[in-house]
This record gives sequence, structure tokens and C-alpha cells, in this order.
Amino acid sequence: GAAINKSLTTLSSVIRSLAETAEGKKATLPPFRDSKLTWILKESLSGNSKTLMMAAISPSAEDYDETMSTLRFAQTLKKVQLSAVASEQNMLEQRMQEEAMRIKVVAISTLQRAMKSRNTVELKAAIETAKSEAVDST
Repeated sequence: GAAINKSLTTLSSVIRSLAETAEGKKATLPPFRDSKLTWILKESLSGNSKTLMMAAISPSAEDYDETMSTLRFAQTLKKVQLSAVASEQNMLEQRMQEEAMRIKVVAISTLQRAMKSRNTVELKAAIETAKSEAVDST
């Protein structure tokens, strides 16, 4: 039980630090290393992904204090600004790799067609085209 409370307290500290940074109040490093939970969630909490957090509350009068605490935490959490920059960069890299692969496939098929026709002029042209496309794709 104590480890869970420590992890949740550390998560709260990390969220509070990220919210303060987003508001421009102070730029402190969030204590991600203070618990296993926050260390595991570091990438998600530091803005390298689209992150969704849900707050579960109760309408019961007995749970009023816990519900208010959860709502205050959710209000702080709303202040955190995230952007999935790394994901967008990965998608761009993937598109570039796919384009390079497409160029290679076209070059290989052109070379194979030229070799089958045994036309040396067409073969030389295909080799030159493949070389120029290889240079352009790098």
C-alpha cells in the first residue's frame, strides 16, 4: 500500500510540475525518477505521445473529499500541454523509407525489363535512371 501511495504522490508532483511549466510559472524538471510509475509513464507524460487520463468520481456524499481531490487533480492535469512531435517525426521517416523502397522497386523492374529485352541502349538508360534516383533518394 505504501508504494502505491508514494507512486501516486510522485505522479501528482510530476503533473503539478508539468502544469506549472505549461503556465510559465517555473521551469523545474519533473521528478520522473522518484517512482517506477512515473518512470514508466515518462514518455507519455512528457509530450511524446497523445495521452488520455480519466478521473473516476463518485456521487456519494461519503466520497465527497475523495471526489473533490480527484477533481482538483484533473483540473491541474488539464493545464499540462502535450504535443506528439516524436510520433509525427517517426511517421515522416516511415513515409521517406516507403518512398525509397518504391523507387528501388521501380528501378529494379526497369533494369529487369531492359535485361530481358537485351536492348543495350535501354539497359544503359535504365542503369543511369536507377543511379540518378538512388542519388535523389538519399
